[in-house]
Amino acid sequence: MEDYSDDALALEFAARCARTICFHDGQWLVWDPQAVARGAMHKDGPTVRGDWRPDDTMKVLRMIRDACRKVAADTDPKLRSRILSFSKLRAVERMARADLSLNEMELFRRTRELRSAVP
Repeated sequence: MEDYSDDALALEFAARCARTICFHDGQWLVWDPQAVARGAMHKDGPTVRGDWRPDDTMKVLRMIRDACRKVAADTDPKLRSRILSFSKLRAVERMARADLSLNEMELFRRTRELRSAVP
């Protein structure tokens, strides 16, 4: 990777994590394949597995940090320090919101797609 701009790092992060996280209704959501979906208990059918959970443990920021660490690993120490700065990580997080935002219909489609993959 030659471009270490906020935008390039946000796009790299979004490409790596787009299936399991999203930004919706002002918050980050993380896919939990083991969660029992709200209201999913059916009288005659199986329980539906998999649901989105609010990111209340800063998992998304840790994922961004890990992605930036991988990108920065092969750079010189000065550039590595800039890539891993808190301000850079926050900028990447804010830009990734735009790339990973889902409206209601997109969230519904992604949920159906992910649930179909849960054994």
